[in-house]
Amino acid sequence: MIKNSLEIKSKDKSYQVTMLNTIDELIEEINSFSNVILIVDDFIFKNYKYLFENLNKNLTVVSIEASEESKNLQSLEFVLNAFQSNYVNKSTTIIGIGGGILQDIVFFASHVYYRGLDVYFIPTTLLAMCDSCIGSKCGLNFNGFKNQIGAFHSPAKVMIWLGFLKSLPKEDFNSGYGEILKLILISGKESFKKLKFIFSNLYNITSELHQYIFECLSIKKMFIEKDEFDVGIRRLLNYGHTFGHALELASNYTIPHGVAVARGMDIVNYIAVKKELMGKILYDEIHNISIEYFYSDRVFGICPKVLIENTKKDKKNSNGMLNLVFLGELGNLFVKPIQLDSELNAIVSSYIEENFC
Repeated sequence: MIKNSLEIKSKDKSYQVTMLNTIDELIEEINSFSNVILIVDDFIFKNYKYLFENLNKNLTVVSIEASEESKNLQSLEFVLNAFQSNYVNKSTTIIGIGGGILQDIVFFASHVYYRGLDVYFIPTTLLAMCDSCIGSKCGLNFNGFKNQIGAFHSPAKVMIWLGFLKSLPKEDFNSGYGEILKLILISGKESFKKLKFIFSNLYNITSELHQYIFECLSIKKMFIEKDEFDVGIRRLLNYGHTFGHALELASNYTIPHGVAVARGMDIVNYIAVKKELMGKILYDEIHNISIEYFYSDRVFGICPKVLIENTKKDKKNSNGMLNLVFLGELGNLFVKPIQLDSELNAIVSSYIEENFC
């Protein structure tokens, strides 16, 4: 049976993730609120005229650029100014419509304005639908480094309409599937068996995709409800992110986040094989998926020293060690500190020579 809703338990409140079947249902949901301000991704605002033309005329719509380059303090200030100039207060309904980057900006602004305001979220990308829309994390880039400023702010509700995916570029679809791959590897063997079918229907917006989204959210739910504030088991969800973030930075954020995470998992799996933490057969199986579905010519020419240097700014590091998440077997992950030394440089250089040259 396909799920249409999921409850997430948070420390300050529980919230619902619901699936809407039509754009008219989405319009009805938004119009059910009073005293509304919408913060919307520019692309969505320009390309979904029917949605915005049929909303109540007395609500306020503010559109912003939502790119990795704009996920910064300047965009935060822009949203805060919009809140202030439109007299946003504790009774205002704030609704964010966009992908994970817009979510970061709007949720951070809602966290700090009046010491916390409720915000509803309507994700428009696959990555946001299957992963980032739950878990409460929001972060901004600072001085060129990813998510250096952050907070935890739970949504009041998440509303998903798959119709937004019809305008999603292929590269952004792949980005969402990068996070789906991560969650499936974390989940274990039974979920891994579905991979071939999932990846053979990559760009089809069907009831199966609906099901995968809720399966992924259910996997993530198990971690975030046990460890909402990322001090224990939730850290396993960072699998692939240390080198993924380093790849994003090295490419000047031209590699989409989920694609970078998929390749980041591949790098850390390569390190695991070299350090005898993972079997070669499992590595080859996952590596072939990474090469086939998460290819990006933007990785070519990346310097190993630059990549390693970028990992040093990862917020999960401590005492000069990379706290990497490793996959020993399907469903079996663990965190292990790795010294930033000549051995690691040699392993990463070898990986880049084999895969990025």
